[in-house]
Amino acid sequence: MKLKNILLVVVILSVGVAACSKKAEKPASVSNVSPAEIKAGRALISDNCSGCHAAAQDGSFSRISFIRKTPEGWDMNIARMMNFHGLEIAPKDRRGLVKFLSDTRGLAPAETTGRRAILERKPNVIEQNVDPDLRVMCARCHSYARIALQRRDTPEWRNLVNMHLGQWASIEYQMLARERDWRADALGPVSTKLGKMYPLKTVAWAKWQKTKWKDLSGSWRIVGHWPGKGNIDGVMTVTPRGTVPGKYQAVYKLVFTGGQKVTATGKSIVYTGYEWRGGVTLAGRKFRQIWAATKDGNRMTGRMFVKDHSEDGMEISARRIVPGQSAIMNIVPAALKVGVATRVVINGINLSGKVAIAGAGVTVTSLSANRIVLTATAAGTTTGLVTVSVGKD
Repeated sequence: MKLKNILLVVVILSVGVAACSKKAEKPASVSNVSPAEIKAGRALISDNCSGCHAAAQDGSFSRISFIRKTPEGWDMNIARMMNFHGLEIAPKDRRGLVKFLSDTRGLAPAETTGRRAILERKPNVIEQNVDPDLRVMCARCHSYARIALQRRDTPEWRNLVNMHLGQWASIEYQMLARERDWRADALGPVSTKLGKMYPLKTVAWAKWQKTKWKDLSGSWRIVGHWPGKGNIDGVMTVTPRGTVPGKYQAVYKLVFTGGQKVTATGKSIVYTGYEWRGGVTLAGRKFRQIWAATKDGNRMTGRMFVKDHSEDGMEISARRIVPGQSAIMNIVPAALKVGVATRVVINGINLSGKVAIAGAGVTVTSLSANRIVLTATAAGTTTGLVTVSVGKD
């Protein structure tokens, strides 16, 4: 076995009066949501939303059944219904609606790629690859990711424009309408473009619905870096919480830079089969977790940040500990100063065998399946990226 490491140097819901799309996708076709969950979810929508959103014979509801969004997007919708339209809903029902809508009308992993910064609350992000038309028509008021993290057909995008015009009467002036006929552009070519770029039905979503969502229970190796605080690594043990699929309890045993050890227990819920949302108290501070699992359910990445202070947090990488599977996850520090003996920590899973750093002398001081501590001294002829290996070819 030889392991190589590369050194690491919301969306809005229209409530305007406009026609719905021709036909909604049937929630019953979602293999990962049981008939009992579908029945309970429809009951929640009927009890809390049908006063404004009409039910059809096929089980769909106007507007709601013709949109797909992230968990944050759906929760934002409910919050706006409460603030603008007087919706009264119990917290338990609100959580249940977000879960049901995210599982049946969410986004596939491929559809959130490249736009997760807004979900993970990353600070100081400059959005890239923004369509120029949408930049001036939509992204003058909110992030482009807020647009890209929802799916509608062209008629529903037009409904969204009508909602903006009805909810915010001065929007044409706010959007610098003097340089264009904003209303005509928004209802015409812009809505058409949005319907083509971000349609309701996609191959990615159809495939994800047919993919068996993974149980995320088990032991996970976690590594991360907390700016201003240092590095963190440890093990997270995940077990089911109750009988509702996707709800978990997690026990954390972590080590911070300097040797501080922290043990904590947290709760989480997984939406759409891969969207991990959790909470945990570490060192007396409450943290939120927004992670995404891979299709095989063996890796997760994202951010963990202080509740109410999303700028204060860390990037996290987690990997399921599976017998027979080995990997280097990170190396701390990521660089050596030539000629200086440096303490190096290699974090990973199922590590065993000889440790080597190309161009450097290595003395191992501590070795376990998940963590190797060594002293390394780079030779004077060594520069640039080098190979780090654990074990044999």
